Amino acid sequence: MGTRSQVRTGESLYLRCTLTDGSGDRVNADSAPLVYIYSSAIDSETVTSETEAGTFSSATAGPFTSTNVATGFYEYEYTVTSGSADEGAWTDVWVSTIDTQTVNQYLAFNVTIPESISIEAQSLSQNKLVIVEIDSSVADTSGNTLSADQVIYFLTELNPFYASPDLVRGEVGAAIDYIDDITLSLCIHVSSKKADYIKPASTSYRARLDEALTYFVVYDAALRGIHLAEETIYNASAGDKVTLGDFSVNKSGGSSPGVSKHLTELKQRLAELREDWFVVVQAGGSLAPGQSYESQTAVRGLYTPDRRRGGRNWLDPRYHQYDVPALNTTLSPDNGGFDKQGYDSSHRSGAMNSDWELS
Repeated sequence: MGTRSQVRTGESLYLRCTLTDGSGDRVNADSAPLVYIYSSAIDSETVTSETEAGTFSSATAGPFTSTNVATGFYEYEYTVTSGSADEGAWTDVWVSTIDTQTVNQYLAFNVTIPESISIEAQSLSQNKLVIVEIDSSVADTSGNTLSADQVIYFLTELNPFYASPDLVRGEVGAAIDYIDDITLSLCIHVSSKKADYIKPASTSYRARLDEALTYFVVYDAALRGIHLAEETIYNASAGDKVTLGDFSVNKSGGSSPGVSKHLTELKQRLAELREDWFVVVQAGGSLAPGQSYESQTAVRGLYTPDRRRGGRNWLDPRYHQYDVPALNTTLSPDNGGFDKQGYDSSHRSGAMNSDWELS
């Protein structure tokens, strides 16, 4: 239903007018006033001249007989022609007779043409939980309603998301069977964001890093699932028996739950594996699981005068000849120091370096 301020083509609105005497008091007409409608395409001069002449030849619609609602108060329900192209101010002319005198009133209402309805393509953003609530009063075409209110919820695409619920369940087993996939997926998403935080911005070991991200997230999300299991145990009443898959935990009468030994061992194993892959992720895939950050070898500084390349601790061939490979012998320097490997002089020509002797 439209109003005088705005009514769309095809809609209806109530056109109303009041009649008063010289004192301002409402009075009824001798008979119900007639209503003529002029669209916005008819100029005001034409409307006025036709009304005064009583011809109304250009009127868009009418005459319509109004209804007396109360003393001096009349109305008429008018429906704007559907598909009309005349947008703007329309005029409703009320022709009344009071004590045999003709009274004309010019009122207006605004007609608008509704825009065509178009449904734009919509997309859901990532990392959102969508909840749809359906009231039990919703009925199908046969009138059948739902027995109760329904709630449907789902996750949009999670990003980052480096593992899957099945991988996590495969590591933990039946202990987290009671956790639904949506909750477990949220655990994986949080763990994936943690992995993004600790991984380097760039790496030359992309494939190894991708694998490390998956393993780290699996173990980190698995631990989060175990923590949820512990919450279930803690919130149980004293003396209750809580079953988590293959594990059965009896809560004691005190304030602390009796935690299953199997659950504790599982947590310890997952934490150790997570730590191994944490190092790999943090190193950008350049390390292997179990490898530490500590240096395996050390060399003198680049600008140290006597810096030499690392080798197998053999004598430098620039100062010691190796004519013919013969007998491998340990040589000791005359001035002390570490032994080095060389060859017995009896198996090669030339004199041995004077700084070294056989040992």
